[in-house]
Amino acid sequence: MRGRRLAALKSANESREPKFVIAARELVLAAPSLRPRYSRNPLCEPCDDAGAEFSVAARWAADARALCDWDAMPPALDVAHPEGGAVPADRGERKRQQLLNVALFVAPALRLNPRAKVVDFGAGGGHQSLFLARAFPDATFCLVDLKRRSLEVASRRVQQAGLKNVRIVHGRIEDFREDFDVGVALHACGGASDAALLRCVEKKATFVVAPCCVGKIANFAKRAETTTTTTNTCDTACDPKTDDDADDDDDDDDERKPISYPRSRLARRVLAFDRYVSVARAADVSLFDADVATAADAFCSVVTDAPDSSEEEEDARLEGITEEEAEEAVERCGDSPPEERKALSLGERRLRAARLAKKLRKRPMPPRASACVSAERHTQRRACKLLIESDRLAAAREAGYRTWLAGMHPDACTPKNDVLVGVFCHSEGDETSGGDDDASARRRLLEEYEEGLGVPTDPPANAFFESIIGREEEGGS
Repeated sequence: MRGRRLAALKSANESREPKFVIAARELVLAAPSLRPRYSRNPLCEPCDDAGAEFSVAARWAADARALCDWDAMPPALDVAHPEGGAVPADRGERKRQQLLNVALFVAPALRLNPRAKVVDFGAGGGHQSLFLARAFPDATFCLVDLKRRSLEVASRRVQQAGLKNVRIVHGRIEDFREDFDVGVALHACGGASDAALLRCVEKKATFVVAPCCVGKIANFAKRAETTTTTTNTCDTACDPKTDDDADDDDDDDDERKPISYPRSRLARRVLAFDRYVSVARAADVSLFDADVATAADAFCSVVTDAPDSSEEEEDARLEGITEEEAEEAVERCGDSPPEERKALSLGERRLRAARLAKKLRKRPMPPRASACVSAERHTQRRACKLLIESDRLAAAREAGYRTWLAGMHPDACTPKNDVLVGVFCHSEGDETSGGDDDASARRRLLEEYEEGLGVPTDPPANAFFESIIGREEEGGS
């Protein structure tokens, strides 16, 4: 009897759908407007329409490539140059591709407003904003980050490049309260992307945000709930007096309100918090999951891109390895002759040391599922990530924004390749506008982004959304 019960329980568990799939279905069916809608990235191959080469999208792409002419800019501003970002060689090209996409989406706002104030949230070493500061000298750029060591790197690069329009601020994104026109965040981890979006919405600023991991959003929400009041540490950064002066901040700082999840009112009416968390956690699984046939060496070559931490955190771990430890690790790897190992840069040796450490911690295991099952899980998880981003954009639309969801091109430049773009609309009853000139500038900005991102395309994992809708219709017929 007991054996039959156990067998029946095992069969039921095997046929039961994961919790995140059930939650995703509930969200899509109860709130169809939250089904993700993708915009075509102008960096993709041009369409066959007549005059496509003269379109706004073509102009955007040409402008972005001109802004990212790495050979023509000072080495300190090149993310892959040893004197600049010093990103290891095998990551440098992919990082350049990411920055090309940042330029694509941010540059139109700066072309229409050359004197804009741009805030880079979670700026780190300034990869995504310093090259733009050089291209737009009349604009001002503010780099905000909590990691002082990363900001010191950014400060060094600013000085070497001779930039005069960059200010560095040490502090939390949640504490930043200054006015600005454009907000940028590239792979700000977890709830940091939501904090950046919230700052942009509060100031009605145009935003370009490429979120990072979302599985830790629940932890972020709990930390925010336990926080009462905070002091504003966003004063002048990279100044030895910053920490000492933190207690001298104004006493009338606003109480930090916890960020609620789901982000949009519509999603909160449909999905409970625990269901939302299951979707967010499922969305964090690596895009490399689908390749269950990956060999051991190939597996170890991509684990450094695991999406459970931001790329800035990965850089920080590499920076924590001393030169002696890196040299020892490279020798232990033994994957190249001694004369070649001596020619490796410190960044490359640090990367190999980190890979060796992960090889020891995470040895390749045989696949637990077939390639078909693994591919299906990958599609489901990709869909969960899109639902999280769609909810974020829905919250911005509820605040009066026109929004677009696009992907970086090429897709392989990062597993976290979704880009959220938003421009505030001049709504009725909005009395914050300074007059007809501001309203006209806002309309021109909206028209520019609508023309540049108005070409729709099916989002990744679209088959998943079609399947759950069709499955429900079959069940109801």
